[in-house]
Amino acid sequence: PPAEHATLVSIHPVGFASSVIGVVCHLAWALLLYELFKPVNRRVSLFAMFVMLVGCAIQALTSVLYLAPLLILDAGSSLRAFTTEQLQALALMSTRLNGYAFNTNLVFFGLWCALIGFLIFRSTFMPWILGVLVAISGLGWMMYLSPPIAIHLFIPYIAGASAIGEIPLLLWLLIVGVSDQGWREQASTAGVRDLLIYGARTMRLPILVLHICAGMLGLLSGAATISFRKASRQHILAGNVFVISMMGMSTAGAYLAFMKHQMNNVFGGVLAFYLVTTAWATARRRDGETGIFDWGALLVALAVGGSIVTYGFEAAKRPTHSIGGVPAGMFFFLGSVALLSAAGDVRMLVRGGVFGVRRIARHLWRMCFSLFIATGSFFLGQQQVFPDWLRKTNVLFLPAILPLILMIFWLSRVLFTDAFKRTASRYGTHEDRTALREQSLPG
Repeated sequence: PPAEHATLVSIHPVGFASSVIGVVCHLAWALLLYELFKPVNRRVSLFAMFVMLVGCAIQALTSVLYLAPLLILDAGSSLRAFTTEQLQALALMSTRLNGYAFNTNLVFFGLWCALIGFLIFRSTFMPWILGVLVAISGLGWMMYLSPPIAIHLFIPYIAGASAIGEIPLLLWLLIVGVSDQGWREQASTAGVRDLLIYGARTMRLPILVLHICAGMLGLLSGAATISFRKASRQHILAGNVFVISMMGMSTAGAYLAFMKHQMNNVFGGVLAFYLVTTAWATARRRDGETGIFDWGALLVALAVGGSIVTYGFEAAKRPTHSIGGVPAGMFFFLGSVALLSAAGDVRMLVRGGVFGVRRIARHLWRMCFSLFIATGSFFLGQQQVFPDWLRKTNVLFLPAILPLILMIFWLSRVLFTDAFKRTASRYGTHEDRTALREQSLPG
């Protein structure tokens, strides 16, 4: 209609100009924060700036796509070869492409926020709590890796995280500013520190960034997966994000641990990878379905379990009863989990698959235990990133073991009540298997 067309003509140029101004502001913002946080960690700060540059390039593309519908519909004689329906279809396609590009831009913006939050946290001239809030905001924007989940969580979670993270940062920089003395002290030591560690960390930094970002996204998506109704669309999508994040986190973590000769962490990374992939395969398949993947997973579980138990006996022989600060009991615990997982694989292969609620239980406990490896590694294994007063309260122990508590709770409901019988039947119907396959990972 003419009225709607007039509105389109008046609004789109304004939106295009606003988007271009946003690109310029983000470029300036990225450059200023690169200079500000370069003394904290030059390479992370530089990587954050490159992430923002990529995001700005995508945002510039969205600006062009934003104008495309107007250009197509007002092309006049230059597109007379197309029918009105074809022109409308092209305009609709460009609008959808604009949406996809904008969602991609939000992912890069979220990664940039997470990196800036890390730099703020490690700095000596800004409050560490600002870094935590900005990193949480970035994790929220990174949920646009799966737009349906992000749209579902936008209000109040993503919008709220953005407000409590980005607004305080802007107000702090505008009103309070940074500690000049703290910045100068950190800048004076940065050159010597970078010279000493440059050779050792240059090749490891991208893997470390991948490990940190994937781990943070894994914790967030794991919490979302537990929160959503089981077998719902949101649960499946959040679970897919969790699986991808855990695969990236565990692979990068195992590689970094191997480079540092920390074999206990190598085993933990491989075990987490094995558990999350077999849990995903269990949910994706039909009742009674097995394949070559399960035989390979069995060999991995046997190798990892045997190696971890061997390290446990070695640790028990030492005077400290530990290796690398890890007590022998922890080796035996993780080794037992790996070997019990292998026993479950053997039973599944002998019986020709796993069926009904036992399939859900297998999926559930393996997902929860892989999340426990992530929470334990972060809240207990990386306590140095938390303030001293928080470490002294021992409160970090609770989020570390929370996945185990939830695992016991949900396993009890699955195996000893009727709460999940409908869920089991829904997984078993042709329609739900088809929907699950369409929403699961490729392959």
